[in-house]
Formats: sequence, structure tokens, C-alpha cells
Amino acid sequence: QRYLDDLARMIARCGYDGLFMDVNTCWCFCSACQAGFKRFMADCHTTEQLATRFDLREIAQASLREGAAPEYAAQVNLYRAESIGRNLRSVRHAAREIRSDFLTVANLGPMGNFDGFLHRTGSGKSVLLWAQACDYIMFEEWLFPGRLAPGVISEQILQYKLAFDLGGRAVVLDYKGGTEATAELAWAEAAAFSGGGAFVNPHIAFPAARRRYNTFFAQNGPLYEGYRTYAQVGVPFLYDRINLGNVPHLRQVYRLKDALAEAHLLFEFLPSLLDEGRLAQVTVVVLPSVEFLRAEEDGALARYVERGGTVVALGSLRPAAGQEAPPDGLLALAGRAEVDA
Repeated sequence: QRYLDDLARMIARCGYDGLFMDVNTCWCFCSACQAGFKRFMADCHTTEQLATRFDLREIAQASLREGAAPEYAAQVNLYRAESIGRNLRSVRHAAREIRSDFLTVANLGPMGNFDGFLHRTGSGKSVLLWAQACDYIMFEEWLFPGRLAPGVISEQILQYKLAFDLGGRAVVLDYKGGTEATAELAWAEAAAFSGGGAFVNPHIAFPAARRRYNTFFAQNGPLYEGYRTYAQVGVPFLYDRINLGNVPHLRQVYRLKDALAEAHLLFEFLPSLLDEGRLAQVTVVVLPSVEFLRAEEDGALARYVERGGTVVALGSLRPAAGQEAPPDGLLALAGRAEVDA
């Protein structure tokens, strides 16, 4: 960490105003990371929880390892994501000792297709934990936006909105399919959905479109300040479910994004079911195959419904393992209907 921080200071001293950080993936099993993981597990869990949930009779048994059970593997990935977030935050802080306006951009990889994002789970990549650790999260995508075939659309709405709704900003780099029209569409998409993010053109082509949007952003800076949501629908994007291997949750998030965008319904991603302030801002919460509700999540959603909100659950719901549904929780509310898909 000291080495990376010193590099950031040197870059700032050389007059650069930003740093792009590529390949933010953590598969390390060194002794320092193993010791850090032991501290992480000891800080996050009681002795009883370590024994009952992870079969760890003493903290010395905790170790970073592959092929672990889903709940244990989720802890490994959470530790790796927090480690990367600490690194991003530390590098930015070091550079800003020299230059206060220094910017950092961290590459997360692709989310334009479902498999691309799923392939990168388990390696510490987390929009949620990186969002406030760097200035921009970069999504490295294959295709420019536009119509690929009748009924087949390439777009990056999810990337821009997810980063913004989780507290950060996105930049999207597209590689293939660039024309004057698709480049202008890419900048328009960034202007409309990113909340202050950006499109990155992979080459120097399309200068006219670049000039138009440089002028637009320069003249309309106040548009990207002081936001409040007008979203009607909240879509939970829950990293704890993804880390547990809940592939249907991730798949349904992608499908919901398409359906809501095509219907022109304003929506926002919710990183937690426990933030009752965020829940209160939307009229409907659509649960994309979250599979289970912890008691505190069940209670928060029940209070949301009691205040007039609507919850639509895609897929079955059950209490979390080892818990019973609260008698006044969402799962116990009257008027519950199940509809076959």
C-alpha cells in the first residue's frame, strides 16, 4: 500500500491530474492477506457465529480459500472487495496530498452482458464498496450503444444508473461499433443517465460529436448538482445475495432494467432493504428473486407497505436460515397473492 501511495504522489508531482487504475482483481493468498482475513472475520462475527455459521472453532482456522461453502465464500469476497476499496481510497488520499483536485478512475470490467458481470463475481469487484472509494468506476464494454438487429438494443443504462444509485459515478468505455451517430448516442446516454459520469471514446475519431458534448457539459454543469429522485420503482441490487451465488437475482435485475426502461418507468437501484428512507421515496419495490428475507429486512418492508408502499416479489420468499418470519413482518401480511409466471 505504501508503494502504491508513493507512486500516486509521484504522479501528482509530475503534474498529472488523475490516475486510471486497471485490473482491480484480488486473488491473493499471501500471509498478509490471510492475517487480514482473520481480523476481518473476528471483527464481523461473534465467537458463536463463527462456530455455528462457518464451523470455525477458533479464529486461527479462518483462511482465504477457494471452493468454500457459499456463505463462507461470500465472506471471502466481501473481504476482498473491502480490501480493494481501501486501496482505492488510500491511493486517492495520497495523490490529493499533492493536488487537491486529483481524480481516480477504477476499472471494474464489463456489465453490458450478464455473463460478463457474473464471471467477475468472487474477485472483489463491487460497485457498492468502490463507489465512494474513487471518483469514477469504469465499465469496459464491447459495443457502442445502438440497434444491433431488429429488437436487439445495445445500451449502458444499468452501468450508469447502478454506479450513481449506489453513491458513485460511472464512465463507460466502448470498443466496437463506433460511428459518428453511435458516438453521439453514447455521449447522449452518459448525459441522460450517468448523473455526472462520462462516455470514453476509444480513439480520436468523431471530433464534431466530442465538441458538441464538451460544450454541452461546460454550459450545463448545474444540471448535475443537487439531485433528488423522481423514481417510481425501486429495484434492489443486493451484493450480499450475489456473493451467496444467487444467480437468479442478478439475472432478474437485468430483465427488470430492460422492462422498466422500455416502459419509460423511472426506477432506481436500491443497495439495501434496510434503508427505510430510500424505500419511502419510491411507490413500488420489486424484489428480483432475493430468495429469503432476514428478520430486519422483513420488518423494514412491512413498515414500507403499512405506509402505503407496494412490494412485488419475483420468485419465492422465505425467512433466512435459522430465523422465523416476524408475526408482523412482510411475509405474514394479509392479502398476499402468488401468481404463476
